Amino acid sequence: MVKSKIKSTIVLGICFTTLTSTVAFGAEGIGVVKDDSVVPIAYYENKIIKKDRSVAIQVDGKWIELDVKPFIENSRTLMPLFGIVEGLEAEIDWDDEKQIIKINTEVVTVELKIDEDTAKVVRNIDGTSKKEIVKLDVKPKIVDDEIFVPGRFVVETLGAQVDWNNSLRAMIIKTVNVSEINNVENLVKDFGKKLQMVSLLAPKDIVVKSIEENYGEFVSSTLLEKWKNDPENAPGRLTSSPWPDRIEVLDTEKVSEDEYQVKGEIIEVTSIEKENGGAAAKQPITISAIKDNNRWVIDEIAIGDFEESNSIVYKNAEYSFEFNLPESWEGYTIVNDEWEGNYIKESQDDSEIGLMISIRHPKWTTENQRQDIPIMIFTIDQWNLIQKEELSVGAAPIPPKELGRNNEYVFALPARYNYEFLPGYEEVESILENDPLKPIIEKN
Repeated sequence: MVKSKIKSTIVLGICFTTLTSTVAFGAEGIGVVKDDSVVPIAYYENKIIKKDRSVAIQVDGKWIELDVKPFIENSRTLMPLFGIVEGLEAEIDWDDEKQIIKINTEVVTVELKIDEDTAKVVRNIDGTSKKEIVKLDVKPKIVDDEIFVPGRFVVETLGAQVDWNNSLRAMIIKTVNVSEINNVENLVKDFGKKLQMVSLLAPKDIVVKSIEENYGEFVSSTLLEKWKNDPENAPGRLTSSPWPDRIEVLDTEKVSEDEYQVKGEIIEVTSIEKENGGAAAKQPITISAIKDNNRWVIDEIAIGDFEESNSIVYKNAEYSFEFNLPESWEGYTIVNDEWEGNYIKESQDDSEIGLMISIRHPKWTTENQRQDIPIMIFTIDQWNLIQKEELSVGAAPIPPKELGRNNEYVFALPARYNYEFLPGYEEVESILENDPLKPIIEKN
């Protein structure tokens, strides 16, 4: 039984936030492990005024007393669990039988197991849990009935800024104002919800008015005027689908007393992602938020290139087109068939034959068939004959529906292609509603 301060769940006292730092605290020359035996950190003269003059921990300027000494193993500092989280607002669960430690905050849970070199980290991002397994440089362990954990990993994963003061022989932990962080992140998220309201394809006077109405309360007067004078460089909606749905915050860093830098992604969706979740595309964005007259506003924005996300693209080089599919279609197959058309005039006895490509869902089986996505390929001349009602394709009284075209071919959907209402037909309808077929235009 570990003789530690852990009972079942202990709630401790100072806030951690989602701020992530890459600053490490130094540990070189503090102590070593020889022949698997622990050599405690040596005491040196320093400026810390403490009774035992041991290595210290400082949280937001407040010194935390240590009952047991840190030590070095594999060039990493192992700190006593309570030396790390003493005074930090976290819940600590200890399972004595399974030897598992859980350190919980509102936004992250760190799970460690004694003598194991991996940790499970679960982050709560906008209500969604994201799990990852992290390889540790040094294992948590129990020494003299005290629990020791990798100091830097635990503190930085929980979201604090860490530094090592060699002259004071102290680990310096800095937290930030949680309420302030939340205000800044909520500003960015609320601004992100307005992006779809500003259509950049509208006439300039309408775009300018829309920018002022939708962005005015979120951005500085300087940035607002900049966008109104040059709306082409303002963020907003460029197509009917996909459209910018929100901004997801990935990292928030305090740059100065009155400025934060927020890194995130603009999430673009179609009706499919709106219903099922996920993203059609992602665009990185960096936002500078400043305090202006005691309120936070966005003062600068930098937007990167789009990154396709949760999307599979079928490319047909022979006929020069591509077709966007949701992530669930990964592993699709292509089935080639023919369409046959008959000339309507009695004097024309010849028929026309062409290619029909079907994109087949990866879960399709002979026993459990699903709805395919059929694409009929016509030459321009063939398509013109169909439009003139001189060529009939299929038994339906209505012609195929055009999906797209390039300089040589027209790509179309067969009439009543889903008359059997096979499983998945609704998903196929949703895919087709979002203009998935794009011609590949060869550049001279």
